[in-house]
Amino acid sequence: MAPAFEDIVIIDLDVQKTTWSRVHSAMRTLYLRLSRDPDLAWNKFFFEERNSRVEVKRHGLWIEDGYIVFDCLLIDVDTYHLPDLRRSIAYANERSRELRQAQQDEREQLRAKARDEAEMLKALRANIREERPESDVDPQALFETQSAPEPDTAQSLEEAARAQLATPEPEPAPVETAISGHERRLQEFYAAFGSSKVAAASEPASDDSADGMHPAQGDEQPALASATSTESTATAQPMPEPAEPEPPEASELDLESKRNDWRARFRAALERNK
Repeated sequence: MAPAFEDIVIIDLDVQKTTWSRVHSAMRTLYLRLSRDPDLAWNKFFFEERNSRVEVKRHGLWIEDGYIVFDCLLIDVDTYHLPDLRRSIAYANERSRELRQAQQDEREQLRAKARDEAEMLKALRANIREERPESDVDPQALFETQSAPEPDTAQSLEEAARAQLATPEPEPAPVETAISGHERRLQEFYAAFGSSKVAAASEPASDDSADGMHPAQGDEQPALASATSTESTATAQPMPEPAEPEPPEASELDLESKRNDWRARFRAALERNK
């Protein structure tokens, strides 16, 4: 609560500040000290009352630093100026007191209004809580999560990541392709034919190198061409259709005789080329 208004009165005449007036050489400028420095509202009320009346003896007046300063003749101070000043001071005090009281009343009204609004909100909140459905009183969680242990430090996190990366992934099982017996025998035959051809090609080369004779480049081409054509002919043979009966299985002796036959043919071709 703000303090009550304290009246402002004249308490002293400051003789040290008294000086010659600029209005007339016979006049003086007097400084009357007030009990406290007035505010703007008090100054407004003071000059409002003075402007409402007309006095012949007034020559000039202003308020500064807690003083009322005015020009006058010294013989007219007690008779005219002091009663005139006290009247204006009383009016300013009364109006300032009324203004202070009005401000206090307004503040009290605002506080009361705020209290009433707070009480209204409180009652409204209580009503809303009472009307709340029972399903909203203790809402339960729709699901529960299992607490998983978390690593304590960043080092444990890094170790867990490394262990996860180091775990080998299971390799897919190889898909076994079904190969018929006829195809398997053909593959064995081609493998045996290739090995016999390589052996036959290596034996004449070793003999020629031992004798110091090297066949000409032109002589090698027919032999190579014949071997290539023979291989391409054997490779390009059409596969038998599934409907035909499978040929009889070749024995080891038959395969060996075929190898020897191919070696003899290859050597005869090399001899002819020489």
